[in-house]
Amino acid sequence: MPSRQPDPRGKLQPTWEGPYVITHAYSGNAYRLVDAEGVEVPGSWNALYLKKFHA
Repeated sequence: MPSRQPDPRGKLQPTWEGPYVITHAYSGNAYRLVDAEGVEVPGSWNALYLKKFHA
């Protein structure tokens, strides 16, 4: 039976990162993102893993 590994982020760490800005939308709900400083996030992200940011 595999042992349960602790969450590397720790339980008091935020579960979401961001906010990010969508720079390009691809077919199939994939998006390219940049952070607040304009640094591009590596890879493309599926809409399933994105949430709207409310200030």
